[in-house]
Amino acid sequence: MSSNSTPIMDPEELEEMTREDVLLAAAIIFFVAFFGLIFNILGITVVMKNPILKNSFGTLCLSHSIANSGVLFVFFIWSAPATYIQAQHTNGMISKLLGQLNILCWDACVYSHLAISFNRFFSIAIPARILLIIHRKHSHFTSNDEAVKRRKVEIRFFMQSCLQGILFFYEIFNFYYVSTLNTNQWYVFFTATFAWEICHCLDG
Repeated sequence: MSSNSTPIMDPEELEEMTREDVLLAAAIIFFVAFFGLIFNILGITVVMKNPILKNSFGTLCLSHSIANSGVLFVFFIWSAPATYIQAQHTNGMISKLLGQLNILCWDACVYSHLAISFNRFFSIAIPARILLIIHRKHSHFTSNDEAVKRRKVEIRFFMQSCLQGILFFYEIFNFYYVSTLNTNQWYVFFTATFAWEICHCLDG
């Protein structure tokens, strides 16, 4: 995401920001990133230890949580401190590298969403074909109870991916459209920065 996509506020309006506003904004960025990192690290741990997720879907979830963590890591170590100290020179090499890391992780989130969607489509839309492949691979047939249980798990994962998609749409819609409707500093903050950050926080 490019910061150029968000509305540019008038410099005089920026000067009117109180120190309390700055501290509050920095605190929000910091704590959302902090708890988001915890959620995603827990998600990574669950995926790695859960035997049900020892498959392609689990691998995609793992990569998705890692990408989310990368986005939140940049918010945590750079965006929050830069907001707190009101750094005026954020176009140095470090900020550019962190910005590239942020975009790289965000792109990884986009592609993992797409891959998860395809994965869930094949698991839900053509389960018989998938099960046949599994049967041939392991050279045995599962019982009806096991098939029903697997089906319920697949549906639960499908619902999870749908909720993640809705959350992702919320981020994109807010960042690229809703944030352009008003130039109030808090309006832009909550529809751009906060929307972007909270998406990756809850997406884990």
